[in-house]
Amino acid sequence: MNVAYIGLEACGAAFARRLASSHPTQVYDANNSYMQAFRATNAIHATDLPSLASASNVILLCLADQDLVEETLFGPTGLGQGLHPGSIVIDQTTGEPTRTRALAARLAAGYETVLIDAPTSADPDDIAAGTACLMCGGPQPAVEAARPILSTLSDSIVYCGETGSGHAAALVSHAVALCNRLITYEGASLAVKYGIDLAVLSTVINKSGAWNGASERVLPVLGAGGDTSCRPLAQITKDLQTAMHVAAGFGAPMFIANAVRSLIEVASNDPKPVAGADDIARLFEKMADIGFAGA
Repeated sequence: MNVAYIGLEACGAAFARRLASSHPTQVYDANNSYMQAFRATNAIHATDLPSLASASNVILLCLADQDLVEETLFGPTGLGQGLHPGSIVIDQTTGEPTRTRALAARLAAGYETVLIDAPTSADPDDIAAGTACLMCGGPQPAVEAARPILSTLSDSIVYCGETGSGHAAALVSHAVALCNRLITYEGASLAVKYGIDLAVLSTVINKSGAWNGASERVLPVLGAGGDTSCRPLAQITKDLQTAMHVAAGFGAPMFIANAVRSLIEVASNDPKPVAGADDIARLFEKMADIGFAGA
């Protein structure tokens, strides 16, 4: 397969490096600084999207949002100018499932091209290690045809159902993960107020029924002020808002996730905005009048 990867920010760059480690891979990003910074064996820097599309039959995308996905696919200088029948587009951008299906239908009708949605909720370190869960939606034969490529990205590939199902599963995963992160910060705040050492709390929670992915990742480094995520707060906020929009459309209750969304929006509106998921801890320190570092 002739493969290409578009979108070389943190997660996209990690995926593209894995891909280029085993396949000659064309890479592209509209942000030239990301292009200049990207280095990987077998990486071929493409100069434009149409020529990239004409030379590829599997094209992966990891972009900021679905507006950019649509522009990249169908814009006047987009992939559509070079796509050929039988191509597969694999979209790893976080997306809204209904819009995913609309993009897939447009690709199928106008270009005889299949769209697979294959997002992840993992961070770049997990992606680099090959452990990120890829949540795949789309026609199952196409997903199986793309499996040799997907397998270079991760050893965890889950077929979730028809087109849009991968994006739906990712929104659920993002929402649950953020709820876990915030309840972990709440518990840590109370522990510090009680005078419980965070290392002790980490042992208790991670060996009890309170264990969750956030407690396992966050608690051991919280007292040291370490980093557990590089996801920008703006991206986190957008993902939660999209999940709430989808839930409202289906009439699904999201009481806890909505409360988390409200708190994260408060953090986003702070005069000194926090940068990412780890910085939400600063908001809890402020509200509880504590400091996690050294606790």
